[in-house]
Amino acid sequence: MKTWHWPACLALAIAASTPTAIQAAEEDSRQRDGALLERLEALEKELQATRKQLDEIDDESSDEESSSKDYNELGGSFWTNFAWRDYSETSKSRGGDFRIDPFRLDVNGREGNVIWSAQHRWYQYMDVIHHAWVGYQFDEETDMAIGISQVPFGIQPYASHSYWFGVPYYVGLEDDYDTGVRYRTKKGNWDIQLGFYSNPEYANPGVLARYSFDIVSDGTFNNEEINQGNVRLAYDISSGDDSNTELGLSVRRGQLYNSDTELTGDHWAAAVHFDGDYGPWGVELEAIRYEYAPEYPAGVDPRKVANGAFTGSYIIAAEADLYVANLSRDFDVDWGPISGLRCYSDYSVLKKDPEGWEDTELHTLGCGISAGSVYTFVDFIRGKNHHFLGTPAAIAFAEGEQDPRWKTRFNINIEVYF
Repeated sequence: MKTWHWPACLALAIAASTPTAIQAAEEDSRQRDGALLERLEALEKELQATRKQLDEIDDESSDEESSSKDYNELGGSFWTNFAWRDYSETSKSRGGDFRIDPFRLDVNGREGNVIWSAQHRWYQYMDVIHHAWVGYQFDEETDMAIGISQVPFGIQPYASHSYWFGVPYYVGLEDDYDTGVRYRTKKGNWDIQLGFYSNPEYANPGVLARYSFDIVSDGTFNNEEINQGNVRLAYDISSGDDSNTELGLSVRRGQLYNSDTELTGDHWAAAVHFDGDYGPWGVELEAIRYEYAPEYPAGVDPRKVANGAFTGSYIIAAEADLYVANLSRDFDVDWGPISGLRCYSDYSVLKKDPEGWEDTELHTLGCGISAGSVYTFVDFIRGKNHHFLGTPAAIAFAEGEQDPRWKTRFNINIEVYF
């Protein structure tokens, strides 16, 4: 049996309790604790990353589930309008005119991949179909609609910001709805839309109570748009989180049936556009060329065609160029119920081919005011050779007034949505 000598054991104990030995032991413990802490932090980061990935998967799943959920929604709106016109002595003497017009109902729905949308409007002097289509959604980027749908052409949904739109609307090249088939898809940065329309929203060219401006029969210029094809290609250039630029090319071509000669002419239009959003600023530029080549009987002026909407017919130049230049600025505000403003300067001009015919111009300064379910337009509108600014419908978009003056309309439109 081994015998320990107490003096030697005491010496070893004293040596082990010296400051150097104690510090070494503490340092070793700290290193072990530090390594353990680093490992725990790494595991925590890995856990957070995993949780984030799971949350993103859950969000995508809920988005897909939400987008594919069946629904059937009924909504609508009514509008209150005030207008003061310097070209109307009656309007000036009364201090302006006030009316509630129109009332509208909207239906939108989905059942599986089948989708639909319709809208009907009641004005004081007419009621009209705005659109009505049923379609199929192949995926989140691709769908097809059959019925009365918006024609793919130019800046969409509108080439203007104001309540009264711009000149392209009044020649059927802005916010136009026809009857046929529309297909659209997104491929990367490309937005591709194709359409074939057998006729406008009403197959009868004598019906003037309609929302969209179409070629119509007025007793002299008796044409009808048929078998129209549309292609709209737009490329999105994103330069930042709050900047977006769309460059677009649109082409339409169709036939023009004349009921007097029972012959078919043709018509075409093409447009290039620039649509940019840069933070609160917006810029819209568009150039359009259109031509109608009707097969008239002898004695009818081939430089003119009739288009119509809102119960009236209007003569327009058969060939012309159109230009649009719009600038807008958004403002976030906190003025009671008012949460936002969009102020704009919209300019458009129709330059007609026939020599000596005066241009049609429209310039609008205004603001759109957002307040919950209420949206208000406040527009100061000036124009030349425009039928809603006092120029006769037979000449406003055709030869025009000689030495035309700028005419002014001040307009407030309050829209309540439900």
